[in-house]
Amino acid sequence: MREDALKQFFIGDLSVNQLAMHAMASIKKIGPRETTIEIEDMASIYSINRENMVVLCNAGADGTLPGEAISAIAFMVIASDHFEWDGDDEMISEILSDWSCPEVNYPLNASTFQMHRRWLVGSETPPEKPPLAKKRGRLISMRRKVLVEGGP
Repeated sequence: MREDALKQFFIGDLSVNQLAMHAMASIKKIGPRETTIEIEDMASIYSINRENMVVLCNAGADGTLPGEAISAIAFMVIASDHFEWDGDDEMISEILSDWSCPEVNYPLNASTFQMHRRWLVGSETPPEKPPLAKKRGRLISMRRKVLVEGGP
């Protein structure tokens, strides 16, 4: 996935369907628990804000952007050196973390995207997360970034 594709989506130059195609094409299943996300870095910095996150919530809630695509997008943003957000806005960090690893956090479905939207707009406060069960040696999933060289 080109990081620039997400930036283009946020500024209105790429449709949600095109973003979904980019995201889904970047996901490579290596094994039952291992996935790589092929990512092409962008040259500039883009600052993600709550409005951008709400747009992703809406696309996830209405099904135009599959949960698997949003998970790949969240992983790409977290792994990127070119996406940033206000460091004081823990909500963006929290939601990106939730989306990047739904196996541990919340499943990605219309209900949870609506919940995350309410968190972003301030109409609901996130609940305390229960501590993770300590199960040594149990690998839930592994996701890796694979850099892809850009085209023209």
